[in-house]
Amino acid sequence: MRFRFLVFLSLLFAGFALQASDKPKLIVGIVVDQMRYDYLVRFKSGFGAGGFNRLLEGGRNFTSCNYNYIPTYTAPGHASIYTGTTPRVHGIVGNSWYDRRSGKAFSNVYDSTVTPIGSDEKAGLASPVNLMAPTIGDHLKAQLGKGTRVFSVSIKDRGAILPGGKAANGAFWYDSKSGLFTTSSYYYREAPVWLTEFNNRNLPVSLMSKDWVLKNPAMSFTGMTADEVEWEHDIFKEGDRSFPHTFSHLSEKKRADLLAFTPGGNEIVLELALTVLAKEGLGKSSGTDLLAISFSSPDYIGHSYGPNSLEVADCYLRLDEQIARLLSALDSEVGKDRYLLFLSADHGVSESHGYLRSVGVDCGHYVESPVKDSLNHFLSGYFGKDSLVLSVSNDQVYLNEDLITSEGIDQSSVMEAAARYLSLNLPQLVSVFDMDYLRNRPVVRSMEAMISNGWNPSRSGEIAFMSKPYFHNSDLSVGTSHGSGYSYDTHVPMLFYGWKVSPGTIDQPVYIIDIAPTVTRHLNMTSPGGASGLAQPLR
Repeated sequence: MRFRFLVFLSLLFAGFALQASDKPKLIVGIVVDQMRYDYLVRFKSGFGAGGFNRLLEGGRNFTSCNYNYIPTYTAPGHASIYTGTTPRVHGIVGNSWYDRRSGKAFSNVYDSTVTPIGSDEKAGLASPVNLMAPTIGDHLKAQLGKGTRVFSVSIKDRGAILPGGKAANGAFWYDSKSGLFTTSSYYYREAPVWLTEFNNRNLPVSLMSKDWVLKNPAMSFTGMTADEVEWEHDIFKEGDRSFPHTFSHLSEKKRADLLAFTPGGNEIVLELALTVLAKEGLGKSSGTDLLAISFSSPDYIGHSYGPNSLEVADCYLRLDEQIARLLSALDSEVGKDRYLLFLSADHGVSESHGYLRSVGVDCGHYVESPVKDSLNHFLSGYFGKDSLVLSVSNDQVYLNEDLITSEGIDQSSVMEAAARYLSLNLPQLVSVFDMDYLRNRPVVRSMEAMISNGWNPSRSGEIAFMSKPYFHNSDLSVGTSHGSGYSYDTHVPMLFYGWKVSPGTIDQPVYIIDIAPTVTRHLNMTSPGGASGLAQPLR
């Protein structure tokens, strides 16, 4: 599939290819999964000189970057960063969504037509086929030609596949069942030799052979809670939730499965990124290459322990050192001032409900399946037909359009009745919108239309709703989550560093969809097709 796509691109843009002179040799995109902007401030005193602080002091820091759509999840976030637009255009409306054809939840990168490469597990059944807009990498290849190469790495499949786009040379993600990094036949006919060699190092075993101990036991940051609190997960089944975290009681297979819940997940992604950098000779070809890196472990750790935990703080202190090593490698392998780097996050995160209750903040949750059942019961009594609602997913209601049409029921009346029921019976909701309203809304760059920006006519439900702050669609008695349009979920870093970037701090409002246009405009190129963000000045 990728091979046909590349042939199409080369034919389409053969007459328009730009010269690669006066451009960086490498673009490096870093996404830190679940990184709130305030972590740069809270943990700054614990950072060294070579990681986050190097980017903050030597790069351009946009302090007021927010997401301008709902839902704020991993897959839409990665897609929006690299396409420069929202789910309304790029089509990635959630980590999964209800698929009307199959009648099931559909994973954002699932592709049954490909085969796994590098692993025999089903984790390799994935590709960017569902992405509906071109990425930075796609645009570079179309504009600069065959000299440009694009690679992406992550623990999560969506964190690797969506940033790479449809024209990527390779995307690699972690299969937790086998402990191996995998890819698919979308990219390769067989695994690269260096990937097999990397997997043969069996890094998950070595990384999980040591206890997870605090890097700095004396660390103290604003908002940090005690080590042992009841609202944290005992993810490693230790019998408690405090440091040190031990893994000796776990089987080798279970250790590989839980690697992502430790800083070792960031370490193995860094090692793979450095391997790709060296083995593929990125930054040394005639064109401008792109390396997309997504660090997923902060999300796994954040979900389990919450943003006020010692685990999250320790993860970021270690990630700071890992980013310092990456920057050092880029300096030596590519050359200082020869690469352009940006760093952001796919979403933020809420404080844990247990923590919020301990400080007197109102919070709560609802469960989607009972909402579906109660809504069906209400609509059945109103219209005389059962199962008018197929699914409630991602804070959206999917109606049974086939049944509504066959029975001659007015769909607008069903939407109106369902919206009224939700408004009256779910007190945690602050707004409910139906498809007629959402379909007629234009794409808006600002945050004033967050639900419609995140709504896609071919993949979203007929009704969408928004909850009060700190109310989620899952039980958060332990751990925490994200997905809302509130600042704790939307306010993320937006840092640029390197090639022709003038240092500075910019406090004006910008949006996550501005990253892709900013990168391409900095290279004196047009924005990726579909981008609705605005290029921000970097010099």
